[in-house]
Amino acid sequence: MKTLAAACLIYALLFCSPCNAAEYVNLIIPPYPGEGPFLMYSQTITLAAGDAAEVVFSANGDWLDVQIGTDTFQLEPQTTNQNPQPKIAGPAVLRAMRNRYVLSATLTVIAITRANSAANVLPANAVVIPEDAGGQYQVILESSTDLLNWAVANPGTYGGSTPRRFFRTRIVKLN
Repeated sequence: MKTLAAACLIYALLFCSPCNAAEYVNLIIPPYPGEGPFLMYSQTITLAAGDAAEVVFSANGDWLDVQIGTDTFQLEPQTTNQNPQPKIAGPAVLRAMRNRYVLSATLTVIAITRANSAANVLPANAVVIPEDAGGQYQVILESSTDLLNWAVANPGTYGGSTPRRFFRTRIVKLN
C-alpha cells in the first residue's frame, strides 16, 4: 500500500500539478516630488498577441492605463475576491498611473501569461502527434499494475478487480 501511495504522489507531482507560467511584474510609481503635476506613470509593459495580463495587487490606489491600438482605457484595480480583475489580452501596452498627491511610493503587481509559455501550449491531459505531413504515427494505449511492466491495452471499460491499474499513451513513428 505504501508503494501505491508513493507512486500516486509521484504521478500527481509530475503530471497533475499546474505549471505556474505567470510572469510577475512590479509597477512602481515613486512618491510625489512635491511640485509639478500629480499625474505620474510607472514603466510600461508590452503584451504581444496572445499574451494575457491581470492585476493581482494594487497598493495606494493606482490605476492601470491600458492602451489597445489607438484607444486608451483606465482600469481601477479591484483585487478582492468579490471583484476579481478581468484579464487583459494582448496586443496592448500597460502602465500604472496615479493622478493624485501621494507621499509614499505605490505598487501594482501584474501577472502576465505569455502566449509562448509551456502552460498555454499543451494541456496536461493532451497528447500531440508531431507535425510531419508525410509521416504516419501509431498511437498505443498501454496498462501496467506496477509502473514497470507495460502491456498493450484496448480502450474500453475496466473493472475494479485489479487494485491498481495505470495507463499511458505512446506514439511511434511508422515511417
